Amino acid sequence: MLKRVNHRVNVSLVSKSKGYGTSLEDMWTIAPDQGDCNDYAVTKRHELLKSGLPSSALRLSVIKTAAGIGHLVLVVVTTKGDLVMDSLADAIQPWQNTDYQWLKIQSARNPHYWVAIRSPVAAPAGSLLSLASKGPLY
Repeated sequence: MLKRVNHRVNVSLVSKSKGYGTSLEDMWTIAPDQGDCNDYAVTKRHELLKSGLPSSALRLSVIKTAAGIGHLVLVVVTTKGDLVMDSLADAIQPWQNTDYQWLKIQSARNPHYWVAIRSPVAAPAGSLLSLASKGPLY
C-alpha cells in the first residue's frame, strides 16, 4: 500500500515551487494538480489515513537535503522501522538510509506540535522518533 500511494502521488502532481510569504497565499493542499514537497507529503498522509492507517503512525518531518535545501517528507512508523515517503524518490526507505539532515517531526501525541530531532553521531538502528526531543518545538 505504501509503495502504491507513494508512486501514485509522485506521478500525479506536477512539481512546482511555491513561496510562503507573510500573506500565506499558497497553502499546503491535498491532491492539487501541481505543488511542492509540502503538498506531496500531506496528500500521501491523507491517502494513507483514508486507507485506515492511524494518524500517530503518519508524521510529517522537516529535513534538509544533501544540497542544504529545506524539504518535507512523510515518515511512516511501522513494525519494520520508520520509513520515508518522499516526493524526490519512488523508493520507500528507512530514515537511516537517507542522506538527509533531520530537523523536526510532528509529535505523536498532537500533530499540531513539532519536536526537534537531535542529530546522532552515527545513525542508530532504532526509531527516528527516539531522537526527538521531549518538548514541543512550536
